[in-house]
Amino acid sequence: PPAPSVRVDYEAIKSMYNKICVSFPRCTSLSDARKKAIKARFASGHNLEDFETLFTKAENSSFLKGKNDRNWRASFDWLLKDANMAKVLDGNYDDARGAKPNGGNSGNPEPPKRYGTYV
Repeated sequence: PPAPSVRVDYEAIKSMYNKICVSFPRCTSLSDARKKAIKARFASGHNLEDFETLFTKAENSSFLKGKNDRNWRASFDWLLKDANMAKVLDGNYDDARGAKPNGGNSGNPEPPKRYGTYV
């Protein structure tokens, strides 16, 4: 029997992207091509959690936000492409451990160990 048709909440995907990917251009409209790409990802077995992971990984990736030699940034459409979604979910664009995306020490509330503890 044919697979049941997948019911997709396109607005939920758009809203999730806009909420999580604040460093990227906003997605303001869902064209037929975008809906087709989203539906294809669901049809191939992805779910809402995968999209949340995709968007979170993208937002946490310095490279995808433009810190690369071409100043290139990923877009909503780029993230929706099958091969690109797979690469992002696989962690290919994750920042190196210990790397600070903004070059600072933010996000690390612990003082450097070499100072010891003050009483």
